[in-house]
Amino acid sequence: MCNVLRQRVILHGQGNVAAEQVERVEFAVFVKRVSGAAAQAHDSGQTASGFQRRKALEQFRRDVAVGTEEHGVRRRVENNGTARRRERVHMFGEERNEGGIGHQGESLSRRGGQHGGLVVEEKERTFARALAEGKTAPVYHALTRPPLAEAEAVHRAIALAEIAGAPVYIVHLSSEDALNQVREARDRGVPVFAETCPQYLLLSIDELARPGFEGAKYVFTPPLRPKEHQPKLWEGLRHDHLQVVSADHCPFCFADQKILGKDDFTKIPNGGPGIENRLQLIYHHGVNSGKLSLNRFVELTSTTPARLFGMYPKKGEIAPGSDADLVLWDPHAAHTISAATHHMRVDYSMFEGFQVRGNARTVISRGEVIVDGDRFLGKPGRGNYLKRAARGGAWK
Repeated sequence: MCNVLRQRVILHGQGNVAAEQVERVEFAVFVKRVSGAAAQAHDSGQTASGFQRRKALEQFRRDVAVGTEEHGVRRRVENNGTARRRERVHMFGEERNEGGIGHQGESLSRRGGQHGGLVVEEKERTFARALAEGKTAPVYHALTRPPLAEAEAVHRAIALAEIAGAPVYIVHLSSEDALNQVREARDRGVPVFAETCPQYLLLSIDELARPGFEGAKYVFTPPLRPKEHQPKLWEGLRHDHLQVVSADHCPFCFADQKILGKDDFTKIPNGGPGIENRLQLIYHHGVNSGKLSLNRFVELTSTTPARLFGMYPKKGEIAPGSDADLVLWDPHAAHTISAATHHMRVDYSMFEGFQVRGNARTVISRGEVIVDGDRFLGKPGRGNYLKRAARGGAWK
């Protein structure tokens, strides 16, 4: 195994973070992470050039190409702390005679599987401790999921993608800590792409601490963060460390669904409504406030998503041969966001009372007007299947 790749990254929870949630997280990654243009070779102490790193990574991939069904990295993915599924990523092969790709002769695949389980078990213990201490309110949804945990997860996803030689797309990024992981990887040329959402740009953990059970309206994952993260996310959008603004639209009615977690924050359905207000909010708080240019607004909400997800130039472009999908935007239209007037099938708005300037007046899909003012004119069944390229613009 090439020595340049032998590095053990150990991440420790620091202090009493989020009810002592993160005591110790350890994960072996055999890629030498670099800062700037150079990296130190772990065994030799010599500087590794970009060419050496590429050759080392190629050798690593050859070494692990003999992977079998008996070895893999297991990832547990939780949905709202209840349903789980396991995915096997068959990336790592059997141990090598010259010491193996693991710690003290133990294969990285086994250790990876163990760490996936340990993270899930520690998360469950954290929830159990909080509930046992009477911490049942919605705000503990955020306090038991600190930014440090998000950053570690993003770091790990990037490391696995880098080893596999695949692009990676990070959804719903919510914190400066996680953004730093994306920025550092992109600075060294890794094809990492990430999105954030209006709620992380405009709302904070204070919403979860609203009186009574009102905070349940703002329970989604990742959770809302303290306000100081918001300027960093706006900077990330402006400087292309973040490439897309999505909505993460996943509405649950407050009256008969969110209420299920009245005495247990872990049972509050995760998700919130927002797709109808995405463009309004990003235009008003981005373009009108001077944080984003008009061109950048279009890139974040249309052109770049079409490129990344393999729909460009059929979508995301105004040109001969592209679909005639157009939004006629009125930059002066004033609008107050409210559940009383929105068209989403949910009984509350996360942005209730927000006043915005700038709104869609007409929406044209494939040359047909489907929205005129406040009226939807589209007919059921008019949609078309879109065949997308596998990696879209991720390599471009």
